[in-house]
Amino acid sequence: VAILMLSSHIKGLDSLRQLIEWLAASPPELRLVVDVVASWELTQQIGAFVQGAWAAEHGKTTEWAPWVTALTQLEEIIKRLELPNIGREIAKAKSIIYCEYLEDRDSARKAIENGELLFGSSTVLEEQRLNVLFQGSADEEVLARWQSIETRGGRLPPDPFAYRRVGISASRLGKHGRAAEIFLAGVEILPSIAFNETRTGLLVDAAFEYELDGQRRRAAQTLVVALEQLPAEAREEGGDRWEAIQRAAAEVVSTINSRRSGKPPRKSLSPGYASGPNLRMNTLTSGQLSRTGMLISAVVRLAASLGVRSQQLESRLTDYGDT
Repeated sequence: VAILMLSSHIKGLDSLRQLIEWLAASPPELRLVVDVVASWELTQQIGAFVQGAWAAEHGKTTEWAPWVTALTQLEEIIKRLELPNIGREIAKAKSIIYCEYLEDRDSARKAIENGELLFGSSTVLEEQRLNVLFQGSADEEVLARWQSIETRGGRLPPDPFAYRRVGISASRLGKHGRAAEIFLAGVEILPSIAFNETRTGLLVDAAFEYELDGQRRRAAQTLVVALEQLPAEAREEGGDRWEAIQRAAAEVVSTINSRRSGKPPRKSLSPGYASGPNLRMNTLTSGQLSRTGMLISAVVRLAASLGVRSQQLESRLTDYGDT
């Protein structure tokens, strides 16, 4: 735990270099412990160590070439120290920078292949390979590789956004029921005490995909689950992401009602819209408590019309007055 807490101080290239220098000067037993911690799912979910270093800089810098050079040098050091888990994280970071900041998917792919050559294959690198393919809209290959991992019983990535990307690929291929299942699988890997916005967003996205797949009752059931799990913070003023997610949920309800009546939906949400990590309201409007109540009321009415009841949501409506 102390080592994981140490990772919170790694917020840039200099601190990442200091970590590697410290590891090089440390006893082999301690280096091994750090490398094991780097392989934990929790470590990967919070982006500790390597990913936290570049993520802390992504909003501040446009000069990514020096990062690639430095990460390549650190890769060589980590190889000599025989720390494969940290090495794979460095290879992943290089690939992300190539793909998402330098727009060089060929180099991003080669960074993964080189990482596998140096440190062996892993879920970490396979997840990034899927990301590179997704960024290139290679949806069929994304879904095929994902299904291959599932079929052979391999370890799926611990990152909910990896599930989100694959779900989007499935949706773009017209496999809406499969997309819903993948979004829901992403919900299942989330810890119960964190990632509330991501959890709700994935549930809303799954509901939308079920509607597109013709499974309207499942769509309503999924919206009910999303709102039953809605935390108190979601109804507080000033939450730009929560307001955006709830507006997306309201749009899903509107879409379902429009399609039921044979009318064209008011607008069409893109796959994975509600769970987008960058989804925010550009301009906040007051009345979040009232909006939350109206959304719950709309979902309760929709669900009841499809034979789905939620005593929890129905009783919660009293908290919102007459909405």
